[in-house]
Formats: sequence, structure tokens, C-alpha cells
Amino acid sequence: MEAGILLGVAAGIVHITAYLLYNKDILKNACSPNNTTWLLWAFLGLLNVSSYVRMSRDLAKSILPITSATLRFTTLFVIIARGKWRKPDKYDLSVLIIGICAAVVWYVYKNAAYANLILQLCYIISIIPTQRGILRNEKNEKILPWLLWGAGHSLGISVVVARWSGQYQDLAFSAIGAMLNFGTGILVAAKKHFSKTP
Repeated sequence: MEAGILLGVAAGIVHITAYLLYNKDILKNACSPNNTTWLLWAFLGLLNVSSYVRMSRDLAKSILPITSATLRFTTLFVIIARGKWRKPDKYDLSVLIIGICAAVVWYVYKNAAYANLILQLCYIISIIPTQRGILRNEKNEKILPWLLWGAGHSLGISVVVARWSGQYQDLAFSAIGAMLNFGTGILVAAKKHFSKTP
């Protein structure tokens, strides 16, 4: 089997593992997910899959976005089932508006690449409520899922490189995903370290 396909499958498996761990933590009340962020991530994931698949035209590159979008809906369902819901704030609403703009860009101009790149901006904005909650000690998060999501996106970068088609925009989803998830994992670790420091 081609290396790019193997890397794509590996990226999907790493993300599945991260989501299983995260959902297990939600069910055990061991983490405090930002429910509105997850609603937005589910919506953005759906837009991301539809635009990424059309933009890249490569099933191996699309394994990670498809897996991620599917499991975001699963996580959202777990959050709703556990009754962890709060009213959207201005950050959540701004991401939703940008996501709608991305959908309009794609519909009007039929340009999947532009729509997908706008969605990556949404992901950058959408992580802010979770990271603010961590900094304010309002969020109880485990480090491992965030690091696994970062690792899965790193494998996603490897897939794009292994199956390089000259489209730099194919790198955006995984590159931004790796930075955001590793960054959040490092933030969780730093807060735990400094909270133990006398």
C-alpha cells in the first residue's frame, strides 16, 4: 500500500483514539468541554469536509477531515447527552458568522479552496473560548487528547507531502490543526505545572 494512504489511515486512527479518550473523560466528568465551541466545530467540520474533498480531490488526504468531522458530531452528542450546555458568547457567534460567510463564498463563487481557507480562520478563532477557559481555570482538560489531535494533524501534513500535487492550500487544515491542538495541550500542561508550583 502506498505510503500516503498508510499515513492517512494512521492519522485517522490517532484522531479516533483522541476522540475516544476525550469522550470517555466527558462521560466521567473529568473534563469541561466548551459546548458551543463543539457545536461550531461540528458545523465547521461539515463545511471543511465538503470543501476539502472537492479542493484536494484526494481520498487519502481527506481521511483525516472526514474522520474528524464525524467524531465531532459524536462528541457534540455526548456533550448534549451529559447536559453540558451554555449560551454562545461573542467569540462563538463571530466564528459562526465567518463559517456562514465561508459557505456563501463557496456557494456563490464555487471556489472550494477559498471557502476552506476561510474555515481555517474560523478554527483559529474557535479555539479562543477553550484556551481562555484553561487560562482562567474554568476548564478541566486532559493533555493527552490535545496532543493526539496534534499528532494526527502532523500525520495529515505528512499525507499531503507524500501525495504532493502542488496545492499548498491542502496543507492549511492539518498545519493549523497541529498548531492549535499542540498549543492547547502545551497550555493545559503549563497550567497544571504552574498550579502545582508553591
